[in-house]
Amino acid sequence: MSITQSGLFTADTGAGAHTITATVGGVVGQAIATVAAASWTASVNATTYDPIYDAVVANVAVVHIISGLNTVAYGRSTDNGVTFSPLVSLGSGTPYLERPLAISGLTLGLATVNANQVITDFFGQRNVGDISIRRSTDAGVTWTVTPIVATAGAKALRMTLSISPSTSIWQLVWMDYRNNRWDIYHARSLDAGLTWEASTLLVTGTNSIGAERPVMAVNGADIHVAWMDGRDNKPSTTIEGGTVLPFSTEIYYKKSTDSGATWGADIKVTNSAAYAGRPDISVLGSGVVVMSYDYRPDSTGNEIGIKRSTDGGATWSAQQLLTNVAGDSTHSFLANSATAATVYCAYKDTRAGLTNNFMRKSVDSGATWGTEEQISETQSHIPAIFEANGYLHGVWRRADNGFLQYRRKTL
Repeated sequence: MSITQSGLFTADTGAGAHTITATVGGVVGQAIATVAAASWTASVNATTYDPIYDAVVANVAVVHIISGLNTVAYGRSTDNGVTFSPLVSLGSGTPYLERPLAISGLTLGLATVNANQVITDFFGQRNVGDISIRRSTDAGVTWTVTPIVATAGAKALRMTLSISPSTSIWQLVWMDYRNNRWDIYHARSLDAGLTWEASTLLVTGTNSIGAERPVMAVNGADIHVAWMDGRDNKPSTTIEGGTVLPFSTEIYYKKSTDSGATWGADIKVTNSAAYAGRPDISVLGSGVVVMSYDYRPDSTGNEIGIKRSTDGGATWSAQQLLTNVAGDSTHSFLANSATAATVYCAYKDTRAGLTNNFMRKSVDSGATWGTEEQISETQSHIPAIFEANGYLHGVWRRADNGFLQYRRKTL
């Protein structure tokens, strides 16, 4: 992989506005408003490397983007995303989903997998390994990298890194195949990522699916973790792209109230007709916990489901559907807001035979959701979004040429 030091970003001015009429949120004929360039900026594209996995975070006026496969690329903007520095290499590693990049003030943390082993599971071959942490304490100007001793011997894949602003404790969860099944592990650092405690087996997987795709949201000493799990031994199901799951999954959840020292029991959140998977989770300033996930009610396609908890994760609301359209809606991504009750949910969608990214916004802690927006200009893959300093920032990979694409919306 070659990462050029200059000239990576080019302007793409092909934005426009239109309206699609479809079935959305169960309301037949509701208009899907597709935003114009006046709402979302024209895209900025990184064009000379392989951005399979990507993430974006921001604080004050500085926007940080990471991307890559086997080599980590990093770029930053100091003017709220108007211009970006050339991407630079941070070295080897893969920033796998789900949320490898975390921020607190001027401090950044990045978890990457040293994918030097190959395992074979129901999906096929996967590149796995131990985990390294990169740290920056000067808003991305300089970085240091440290292997996590706690993950020695790991066969890690998807992971989430979080930093608690109030405690400065770093938390990491990941799926791991070291026991020849997918389990979920947890590790934490009490000194801002410099050293790490021994890892803990958080969830033991069962059958050939196991426990996968852990996501995490941190609010002070409270840590909320959700994942997809095959423990119910439900019949196999086929999801988007023709992928066959040997056991259909449900979403499970657990919580720590002491910064990860101890954990509560597993709680089953969904009870789907066919399939629920790929969760994301967020704790709002209002204290409400919101969860989004892929939901497949039947053989017609995936939708995006929403559940929320107003009692800290003890109980969960009935399911809402954010989508109900032809094609598949998948890979949802939640973003908090400076406004306590506001949350955004972005997702990939294949309606009308096209692959684009859409988003909906709630201003009442996920109780109701506003009009859908198309946020990508060109056919695109999995979105990541982040709100900071009066802007909503988004990154994703273009479907036509594989380039990394950045856009922002003024709030």
